[in-house]
Amino acid sequence: MIVTCPDCSTKFRLPDDKVGPDGAKLRCGKCKHIFHIDPPAPPRPSDLRDFDYPDDSGVPTERPGAYAEPEPREAPRPTQAPADQTSDQDAGKLFESEAYEDDEATGKTQTDFNLDDISDIDITGKKGRGASSKDVKRRSLIVALCLFGLVVVTLAAVFFFDLWPGAKDGQAPTPPSAEQAKPAEEAKPGEKPAGDKATEKPDESAKVKDIVLQNVRQYYVTNEKAGQLFVIEGKAVNNFKSQKEMIKLEAALFDEKGNVLISQDILGGNTVSLFQLQVMTKQELESALSSQVGVLTNNTNLAPGAETPFMIVFFDPPEAVKEFGVKVVDAKDPPGK
Repeated sequence: MIVTCPDCSTKFRLPDDKVGPDGAKLRCGKCKHIFHIDPPAPPRPSDLRDFDYPDDSGVPTERPGAYAEPEPREAPRPTQAPADQTSDQDAGKLFESEAYEDDEATGKTQTDFNLDDISDIDITGKKGRGASSKDVKRRSLIVALCLFGLVVVTLAAVFFFDLWPGAKDGQAPTPPSAEQAKPAEEAKPGEKPAGDKATEKPDESAKVKDIVLQNVRQYYVTNEKAGQLFVIEGKAVNNFKSQKEMIKLEAALFDEKGNVLISQDILGGNTVSLFQLQVMTKQELESALSSQVGVLTNNTNLAPGAETPFMIVFFDPPEAVKEFGVKVVDAKDPPGK
């Protein structure tokens, strides 16, 4: 018998012996719809046996007055159903009874996932193999923007950090206006360079022969109120075998010919921060660098190997400055020593 699913209208062939006298409950193998079918009705007896042909039909009969007995009508065969409306699949695979089998017996469901389903998807991004020209242009634009940004960052770093070749060589030899250490110029023939002047051991007096200067450096600072400052700072170390105190230092600025432009004496023990060098007035800086509190705290009773800091500031240094020098001019023994 031919069975039609009431939901998707798919037709299937079902043997008559699969349907009991009370019908059967089936499930469509295509849309999984469950429905009930009735048993096929028994064939009706043919009524043509009692049919009499009219007398004027003109059709001769073999025996006049006898009933015409037509040929029995054959039952429609299942094979006569159109191929496009019915399915040749086995009914056991298309319809199921109430005792449904597991999904493994009926095959994979529509929600099953298989890697073979996406094996033909192109992920290379190459033009002509799944990636559209729009995607290719977008990737090219992103790469170009990244390269452009990298170039901009590199140029900015070179500019702000003065990494360009020959940038420092092309600068004018004028004192810098920012807080930047300026190396001393080369000394003239027959004279020690400024670095040696800053770190050499003074031999003018036996009192200071073992006082050594360390970490001496100089730099320019722009002060908001006092203008340009020439700063020299470092440490004086006591290498005597006895205690020393009140270490006094002298700093001098020289021109390119070695002539002293300006000099200054100061007791060690006082320093100020870079921020104070930028914002304090001239009087405030002079007072801070000559404070007796700092001298008594950091420049008295210096044991062997101890050190005292120092800072010397020149206000409005001459433009002809090419070198600088620092030396120890005095050191005293503590009272009672």
